Amino acid sequence: MDLTAVFDFTIPTLHPLAVHLPIIAIPVAAVAAIGYAALGGPRWMHTAFGAALVGAAGALFATRTGESLEHSMEGDPMVELLIESHEWAGEWTLYTAAAAALILAVLTWRARKRDAVAEDPLWARVVVALLLVASAGLVLYAGHVGATMVWGVPAG
Repeated sequence: MDLTAVFDFTIPTLHPLAVHLPIIAIPVAAVAAIGYAALGGPRWMHTAFGAALVGAAGALFATRTGESLEHSMEGDPMVELLIESHEWAGEWTLYTAAAAALILAVLTWRARKRDAVAEDPLWARVVVALLLVASAGLVLYAGHVGATMVWGVPAG
């Protein structure tokens, strides 16, 4: 087995690597946000905030690298059929994760200002959890569509 053979090849775009960051970080943020909504507490809030921030940054990186990859894939029938759904899900993953990260940034700032998390309004914690659960669903859908474009074969 030649472990160095992989270095004989290149990946022409970073998109296949970039997509893994939001696929991991956003569901982690969603789970932490559910814990934060249900239980409150600084650990849940900080975990949700950190993972949402990393997930949103990763989604931004994935959408930007995907745009460059799209041009090289023009004309592929599978891509032509599914690209709009993939782009839509990727963009809305970014929007929902970024919105949740922004709200969590405000809640974190407020908590530091008053040195407490328990006073965060339940409605704000629930909104963050809903945004991140939606973002997790969107990133998983975008990933599935992307994998189908690369590996899919017609069913039937």
